[in-house]
Amino acid sequence: MPLNVPSFDQVLETAHALTLVVPPEFEDLNGHMNIRHYVATHDEAAVALFNEIGFDPAYVKDRSRYFFDLEHHLGYHSEVFIGDEISVYLRFVGRTHKVIHYVAFVVDHRTRLVANTMEVATAHVDLATRRTVPFANEDVRQLDRLIAAHQELDWAVPLSGSMNLSRPVSP
Repeated sequence: MPLNVPSFDQVLETAHALTLVVPPEFEDLNGHMNIRHYVATHDEAAVALFNEIGFDPAYVKDRSRYFFDLEHHLGYHSEVFIGDEISVYLRFVGRTHKVIHYVAFVVDHRTRLVANTMEVATAHVDLATRRTVPFANEDVRQLDRLIAAHQELDWAVPLSGSMNLSRPVSP
């Protein structure tokens, strides 16, 4: 099922997380960036942005909490080749008391296209018990500001329809 993918410029309105030039080791036998490198790039980008909004190594050490991804939905919209400069941006869709829902976008600066999307549901987890736990209010202030800003954007986020959060929290 094709998603309504935003434009390159629309994606730039969201939260920048990572930029890189695609290295030769990312190439597969089809001559383009391999799927495993998309997932790894999305992961690296999410970790970088989560660090910026307070979910950094100090947070993990002090609270013994972090995130387990529950579900991903990947979409491929345009090929990326070795040497292309790409960036990853995240648009936060919403959250519950324990789960964050976002969509990450890989944009290709050479083509000015959205190459890939990854919709994610990630759960806040106590690392000692390995169980989901609620966020403390003081820990989600920056996240809630991003969610509110992203909800104000005038374009629809492309969602798979499979990750509807129950009991969302209003930022």
